Amino acid sequence: MSLPWADKKMFFVILFQLYWTKTLLLLLPFKNVVTLFENKGEIVEVDTKEFARIKKSLRLANRFSIWQNRCLVSSLAIRKYLNLMNIKSDVFIGVKQDNRRSMKAHAWLSVNGEELVVNNDEFEKLYQF
Repeated sequence: MSLPWADKKMFFVILFQLYWTKTLLLLLPFKNVVTLFENKGEIVEVDTKEFARIKKSLRLANRFSIWQNRCLVSSLAIRKYLNLMNIKSDVFIGVKQDNRRSMKAHAWLSVNGEELVVNNDEFEKLYQF
């Protein structure tokens, strides 16, 4: 990778968080996982450049994931990373019904209104933590 050292470090930390989060989701009940990913941040202001770097690192790290349901894993992994940086974030879990009347679920994360893991399809919020 031809990234600056700080970006490489961020990428590897986020990649580790993705795999650790997926492992926890496979091994533990969801109610226990949620308590491990409680919001511990206090800072609500995030530099736009830093926000873009985090998004880019997440996008790169997701390329190395071997599973398909990336939204929940990504949202929780980024929440953990933001907690390390003392940045407050919100994780949302929502659902929607598609044209064939089947339910679809999605998780997304926002920081001060800006979405890191996005909600493109306008899912209805069911749970926020």
